[in-house]
Amino acid sequence: MLAVPEVKARAKGYYDYLISVNRAARSRGLFELYLRGIRQRLPRINIPLATGDPDVKLDLQAVLEHTYEAGSYGDRLNYDTACNPPLSPADAAWARELIVKAKQQASNSSTPADGM
Repeated sequence: MLAVPEVKARAKGYYDYLISVNRAARSRGLFELYLRGIRQRLPRINIPLATGDPDVKLDLQAVLEHTYEAGSYGDRLNYDTACNPPLSPADAAWARELIVKAKQQASNSSTPADGM
C-alpha cells in the first residue's frame, strides 16, 4: 500500500514494482518514485533521516536477497505454481527459465564429485 495516488505513479511510466519515499520535511504530496519492471534489479534508494542529516543509501536488491536466504524461502516456496497475480506470458516464460536454471544449479551443487 502506498500513499502516492496510483494515477500519479502510473503517469511516471510502466512498473511491476513501485517504491516511494516521502520526506516529512516537504509537502506530504511530494514523493520520490522508483519504478522497476520484474526483470530489473531493485534499486538503491535514498532514505531520509533527520533534518540536516544526509540520506542513507539502501540497496533494496541486497536486502531482498539477504532476507530470501536468511528466511529459507527457497526451501519453503513452491515455484511450480502460477503467480498471483499472473505474469504476462513473456515474463512467465522468463521466470520459468530462471527457475529451471536455479533448480539445475541446486542439483549440481548437492551432487557429490566423482570418486568421493
